[in-house]
Amino acid sequence: MRADDVEPIEVTDQLFDELHQTDSEVLRQIVRDHRLTASLRLFVNDFLRHGQELSNISFLESDYAKDKSVIDQVAFFLPSESFIWHIDYERVKQHQIFFIPVSVHNYFRKIDETTKDFFHLS
Repeated sequence: MRADDVEPIEVTDQLFDELHQTDSEVLRQIVRDHRLTASLRLFVNDFLRHGQELSNISFLESDYAKDKSVIDQVAFFLPSESFIWHIDYERVKQHQIFFIPVSVHNYFRKIDETTKDFFHLS
C-alpha cells in the first residue's frame, strides 16, 4: 500500500497518550474491527508491530562546558511496510494530533533538508 492510498488520521492528545498504555489485545481488536477506518486499523497494526512505541529523530544542541542540552527539533514517526507515519504535533495545544502517511522517499528527503538547515548548509 502506498502513502497516497492511506488517509491521514486525527486523534485527540488524550487518545494518543492512551494508545501507549492500552493492552495489546484491545489494540488487536481495533485492527480486526471493520467498522473502523482502514487507516486507523493499519496505523494500530503498525503500532503493535513496532512494540507500541514510536521512533524519533532528534536534533540536540549540547554545551558540555555548561552541562546543558537543548532539543532543537524532534520528529516522531512510525514505520509501516511501504511508507512512514509522521506524527504531527503542530496542533497539540488544540488537543489534536495527526498521523500522516508519507512515502519513504519524501520523508527522508525532508529529513535531509532539515539536517542541512540544522547545520546551516542550505
